[in-house]
Amino acid sequence: MWLSVQVIQRIMCTTNTLISAFEH
Repeated sequence: MWLSVQVIQRIMCTTNTLISAFEH
């Protein structure tokens, strides 16, 4: 169960990074 949460957090972090990259 905790593994799923960790994966989701990792995806959210990656998504935020991609969004920031595209904004700049």
